[in-house]
Amino acid sequence: MDGPILIIDNEDDSRFLLCEALRLRGFTTLSVASANAALLHLARAKIAAIVTDVQMPGMSGIELCRELKRTHPSLGVIVMSSAAADGTWAEAIAAGAVTFVPKPVKVDDLAAELHNLLGRESAERPDA
Repeated sequence: MDGPILIIDNEDDSRFLLCEALRLRGFTTLSVASANAALLHLARAKIAAIVTDVQMPGMSGIELCRELKRTHPSLGVIVMSSAAADGTWAEAIAAGAVTFVPKPVKVDDLAAELHNLLGRESAERPDA
């Protein structure tokens, strides 16, 4: 894993609990409260993957996926939302997300998705 997992969620408690739960499962995490803060962070640091909420003030998680697809096409993004039933998952995948996890997040499921994503990225790199 080349860098931490960046967690993006405007809900402080949700972001903190998710970071702690992933740390307990062996991941290094960082967190920010907005998509714009995430983009600023990406300009300064190497990130292994992103887990983002959809519903945020300013730029949504879907808009962030579109931007990352353009600017960081090899960066894996997992989108999480409580709005899974309304087609948000399909919009997220179309925007460039690797996968979608419903909220409330089952951390073991998210950890498995991250392991899958990071393993796939390593296998796709020519120097891996």
